[in-house]
Amino acid sequence: MDNVFFESGPLPRPGHRVLRSRFYAWRINTRVLAYCGITLVLLILLATWAMTLGSFRIPFTDVANELLGRNNGTDKYATQVHFIVHTLRLPRVLCAILIGAFIGFAVITGTRRKGPAAALIAALIAVLTVVISYFYISRHLVIDAVEARGRTIDIGLIPTWTEFKEITKASYSAEKSQYLFTAVSAIAAAFIALTRDANRPIRRPR
Repeated sequence: MDNVFFESGPLPRPGHRVLRSRFYAWRINTRVLAYCGITLVLLILLATWAMTLGSFRIPFTDVANELLGRNNGTDKYATQVHFIVHTLRLPRVLCAILIGAFIGFAVITGTRRKGPAAALIAALIAVLTVVISYFYISRHLVIDAVEARGRTIDIGLIPTWTEFKEITKASYSAEKSQYLFTAVSAIAAAFIALTRDANRPIRRPR
């Protein structure tokens, strides 16, 4: 006799669909699923755009071709693009995505929020995390640069608001791509948070 699945709650609301088979049943929130698709496309576009910025500018199409394995050139430019994208910029983008993904997962498992509310919380936490990380990286570089000139500078591990603002502002001004890396992390967090409400299994009766 075929297995029969029953929903443990009320009937699906408008915008929800139930996919059933002999062995499983999933309730799909088509609205949130559409949000996930839009967020995923935006994440891919921003991640690719982030890899075009830097001291060595690379056109968007060249980065896309390199990521898709279509860069078959053997000249100096093609070699430089391959090295910069795969060795320098792609790891930074993947790191930003992983930070956002872990934060999004932490939000949906640590709170009862779901859907857009969870996505907003996850995105804000991701932005704060990346900005603070960039501050401490820049703080270390500033201290090293000053000490290399034979001087000393005192920037505490817990900075004042002025120190935090000035160092972070200088860091983002010096490297414009950091804005995109921050956005990539926030969107990755929002994407993971949205997936919680996109689909969920329907429990079988005991």
